[in-house]
Amino acid sequence: MTKPHHTLTIASETVAVYRKAIKHLYLRVRPEDGTICVSAPRFVSDSAIRHFVLSKWEWIARQRTRLAHHPSPRKPLVDAACLTAVQPLWFEGVPYRLLRVPGAARANIRRDAATQTVTVAVARTTPLERVARTVEAWLRAELKTRAAALIAQWAPCMGVTVADWGIKRMKTRWGTCNVRARRIWLNLALIAHPPACLEYVVVHELTHLLERQHNARFHAWMDRFLPDWRARQAQLNGLPHRDAFSERGN
Repeated sequence: MTKPHHTLTIASETVAVYRKAIKHLYLRVRPEDGTICVSAPRFVSDSAIRHFVLSKWEWIARQRTRLAHHPSPRKPLVDAACLTAVQPLWFEGVPYRLLRVPGAARANIRRDAATQTVTVAVARTTPLERVARTVEAWLRAELKTRAAALIAQWAPCMGVTVADWGIKRMKTRWGTCNVRARRIWLNLALIAHPPACLEYVVVHELTHLLERQHNARFHAWMDRFLPDWRARQAQLNGLPHRDAFSERGN
């Protein structure tokens, strides 16, 4: 994690300030811990930064609420908070309560959509770390099943072929496409979001097999295959509009 040049205390909050060779102020809320970060031109005063941050206070509050209730690529899907029912386990956009009950040595997982619970039956002596790995493996299998069906559906419709694809943890991206190898990777965190979001990412990565860059041609292909892709992108990011990960100063 890059160390800020200095910090400011604004409304009892510690704000990390990064001085850069830029023309405008940029504000973001760090997904990992909710820290307020400002990228600022070297010529802008601390007083101007304070005014800028305070003017965006409502936006900061909305971002923190979004981060608390919507999983992000950086946020672990299964951790101690989930296993102790302090935080929900997100599955296809729905918060589930993760319940651990006594069972055999070989874990058994059952999801109940009606009660919004995921029950993990394991031996009492099973360490929490192992339970977490078991639940994550189950989530991976669930995502793999859904992704396989979507790729099988969309690739022929789009006239593309995929040589290989897989699922892995990614810190900053929902998916990647190696055009030369015709290989696609999907972020494991997608299983936490609604099915429409997963479909958007699959179509997005398949479109890169038609156009490598995010240019007008790429957007035209997306408009053709998935006309509401912008709304799905916004839903995935938990934002009221697309591409709003940071707030720009005037």
